[in-house]
Amino acid sequence: MSSFPGWPSGSGAHRSARAGRYTGRRTGSTAGYRVRLRPGEPVRPSDLELWLTSRWRAYTRHAGLLWETSVDHEPWPLRAATCEEAVQDLTTAAGLPAPAGPPLAHFSNGVHRVRFGPPRPARDRRAGT
Repeated sequence: MSSFPGWPSGSGAHRSARAGRYTGRRTGSTAGYRVRLRPGEPVRPSDLELWLTSRWRAYTRHAGLLWETSVDHEPWPLRAATCEEAVQDLTTAAGLPAPAGPPLAHFSNGVHRVRFGPPRPARDRRAGT
């Protein structure tokens, strides 16, 4: 089981020593994004930055259930980043308001030794079940 909810799409990532460029487009649609970042110096992340960039679970829908998979890796080594280009219309295509203000951007060269746990039905943490 390895499906991700959402729209079928195509995406690309191109990195050089000076910049990262990321693109994506929904299949059969004009909705997409184009982002270009210029990485800066390493940063010591705040609690908020750690929370925003940490992903310790992956979720998907399968057989009518929400499934979760634990993801284990070290924290992302974050660098400051300047967003040189940010063009997207995915949020408005999803019926949400367009983002306000400049984008918040960070960059990372990645993590290593990523481990995934076995998928299991997600618990409703609000109900404590």
